[in-house]
Amino acid sequence: MGTRRQLVGIFFLFAFSIFISGCEMPTSLARTSVWLDVPVHGISVPEGQVLQIEGHASSPGGVNMVEIWINGGLHFEVSNLVSVNDHSRFSQEWLPPGPGEYTIQVLAISGDGSASEADHARIQVGEPVAEVQPDPEQVPPPQQAAPDTTTSILDPISPSDVVIEFWADPGEISAGDLFTVHWHVENVSKVIFGGIEQLFDGTY
Repeated sequence: MGTRRQLVGIFFLFAFSIFISGCEMPTSLARTSVWLDVPVHGISVPEGQVLQIEGHASSPGGVNMVEIWINGGLHFEVSNLVSVNDHSRFSQEWLPPGPGEYTIQVLAISGDGSASEADHARIQVGEPVAEVQPDPEQVPPPQQAAPDTTTSILDPISPSDVVIEFWADPGEISAGDLFTVHWHVENVSKVIFGGIEQLFDGTY
């Protein structure tokens, strides 16, 4: 009888271990994530007002810090995070340098060095500049310009004049390591990286 009970107990533990091994953590809970609470995307604030940048981050291995990027440049590295249940809360004050449109991005770095996908909000500081449409009744008629007898030679930018350089720091990267991407661009009208217009010389 005792041997039979032992066999039943071993079978139960074996079946329970198979059940536990088949239960995997959902992907959404097993990765580093971050989100902005304020400012809200699309909000307009008066010029000279100090903004409060707040949000939450989570990671199975804990959140080491949160990076705050503004218009493509790293402005803050917030490491004094406050634990709230299973999340880490971050808060940072920022005074916009002047009127205009700003894109605020946040990026969470976990304890093992892995980075989250960025969350962002685009805000307007001050009143947007409105285009003044001329009154057609007050526009003077165009004057006949004298013919231009000078010869002008156009020198358009050819593809060979465009300079696009990308490099990583450090130069050698192992799986899971943190690295910084640098770029340098010349003779172009604009640089779009990550869906956002960037500087001609920048880092990410």
